Amino acid sequence: MGYTHSWRRERDLDATKFAAAVEDCGRVLALEHSKGVGIAGPMGDGVAELEPLGVIAFNGKGDDSYESFVVERVVEPGSRLHGLDEGLEGMEFAFCKTAHRPYDLAVMTCLMVLKHHLGRAIRIGSDGGIDDWLPAIGLAEVLLDVKFGTLEFADDGGGWQSLEPAA
Repeated sequence: MGYTHSWRRERDLDATKFAAAVEDCGRVLALEHSKGVGIAGPMGDGVAELEPLGVIAFNGKGDDSYESFVVERVVEPGSRLHGLDEGLEGMEFAFCKTAHRPYDLAVMTCLMVLKHHLGRAIRIGSDGGIDDWLPAIGLAEVLLDVKFGTLEFADDGGGWQSLEPAA
């Protein structure tokens, strides 16, 4: 079992908001690459997939890969990447185990980017606590020129802890 980040999301994400998230995730991946973090396609080789109307998909590179981070704009019924979440009506569940490999910060930051653009259409969970998320939150704030404020993992009403603004 590896260190895991998970998310619940609506089946069909807004196309304009998703395209903006794809662009910003591209900026995250470029920054991490410039710092020497190996970022590759979803199988640990090639290049990340950043399709504005389709998908965000990447992994660590080579031996630093673990599980693919994949977020599709539209989840087709029966997709192998997602499962219907019984906790919240109409939400799909997905996850990415990173095992704290170097691409972990890119995964967390892209989740924060998605949260910024999609709001309640995506809910973030993690094996990590808020202290583990502070570098990703800070990086997302700088790249997006926003301030998330105080965040905490709190019950989202579906019996699941999601990263949301503190009450």
